[in-house]
Amino acid sequence: MTIRLSICLLVCTTLTLFKNLILSTSQSYATLFQSKDDQGQWFVVTKNKTKPTAVSRKIKGKGSGCGNSSLKAAAPSDNKPCNWYCFVGRLDPATTEDDVSKHLSDAGIVVSCNMLKKTQKWQEKYAAFHVVVECAYKDMVFDDVLWPEGTDVRDWVITKSR
Repeated sequence: MTIRLSICLLVCTTLTLFKNLILSTSQSYATLFQSKDDQGQWFVVTKNKTKPTAVSRKIKGKGSGCGNSSLKAAAPSDNKPCNWYCFVGRLDPATTEDDVSKHLSDAGIVVSCNMLKKTQKWQEKYAAFHVVVECAYKDMVFDDVLWPEGTDVRDWVITKSR
């Protein structure tokens, strides 16, 4: 019993001394442990410095320019309609493109949609669609009251093809 007590006291004393050493040198545990380089020489491990990242800023001009400047902004192109792309899924497998189009048209949303191909076995349990609406209606599409409970509606994620 006295041997165990002696060992415990020795360990506690050693840890206390080690802690006091760290506090007195104001170094962290990590800096006290060193590594060897390729030649077997000890060295202190230093932190990698992070490179500063550039801050990206973007504005949209709304002024008239500087006095008598001849600089002009390009006219907005109103001839190209703005479309918003959505995914609509977890609908009954019997749901058709016409059903989704009619449902959204009844809500006053101009829409076109295509049913997604079912390429895997689990996809046969549901119907999923790629829905395209005009940007003016994009907030209306995400109204949760518009859709049956359990329907999955989200933005269509467009990725670049390789």
